[in-house]
Amino acid sequence: MNEFLSKLQVNYELLEASVSHKAGSYFGLNSSALLTDLSDYLSIFHYFSNTDHFVEFGSAYGFGPLIFSHLYPTSRSTGIEFEEVRYNKALELKESLGLENTHFIQDDLLTAQIPEADLYFLYFPTGMILDRILFELSHFNHSFRIVVIESHGDLLARFQMETWLSEEFEIPLKSPRHYPAAKVFSSGGVKTPSVFDFSFKTNYFLIRELLDHHWIGDSYGFEWHSEDRINLIHPPLTIELNQITDILNESDIQHDLLKLLQLRAMGEVKVVTSARTYQAFIRKIYLIPRLMFEMSTGERLNYDQVLLIDSI
Repeated sequence: MNEFLSKLQVNYELLEASVSHKAGSYFGLNSSALLTDLSDYLSIFHYFSNTDHFVEFGSAYGFGPLIFSHLYPTSRSTGIEFEEVRYNKALELKESLGLENTHFIQDDLLTAQIPEADLYFLYFPTGMILDRILFELSHFNHSFRIVVIESHGDLLARFQMETWLSEEFEIPLKSPRHYPAAKVFSSGGVKTPSVFDFSFKTNYFLIRELLDHHWIGDSYGFEWHSEDRINLIHPPLTIELNQITDILNESDIQHDLLKLLQLRAMGEVKVVTSARTYQAFIRKIYLIPRLMFEMSTGERLNYDQVLLIDSI
């Protein structure tokens, strides 16, 4: 096995220098932050000799799928990787090792088709990619397990919120991590609808501010802040989950309100009223008691006061 592992060597600094700076690329991480330790893969795979298909989300240079395929040549492994540089290196290693039971996919986990498997593995922070993966997996009809390594201190807490997953056991890790063991979860429970089902979708939260004031926040891209709070992107505010009174689709929203929501997401706007001209960002867009919006300069404008509004 040591001889095989010695072949899984890459010039990390050279390859990572070519990685894009796009969101989701995790550019600039040191190797221990990006990659799972090879000895930890061995420890984990020891428990899953009867696995038919192993899938790793964010497989980087493909070390996990390659080790799994080498250990279990009658099984299959798949790695899904976003970054082309890492994906290409994984293909190169696969060819050099002659592992025909390994498959690599270059795709965005926000939209990629998730293969059916009986073992999944992930090691990355929480966020809408994780929310989307968990949402898709929760609708699979077959039984499977997920192995999770804590990355930034809140991944395991996020998993505990998934009612359809049950924690089975832990596997001690040899490399230092935020939590010293990988946790193994199994599917089979009943999924409870959750606000996390909307972080990767274009929906809108109706948010209570006062008894008679409700404003609209975009669901797309929000991040979990704590057990009962989330951070919105549009507008950039933290809200409590109990402030959300409804979740709306675009089809539920009137044209004038939808235009304001779209302009808010685009950035700075020019607003002309009979009294003056504003150049600022749209923050809160109120639906109740009437359609009005709050500018980054602090003013609140009724929509029927506006003569012209457009992006800059």
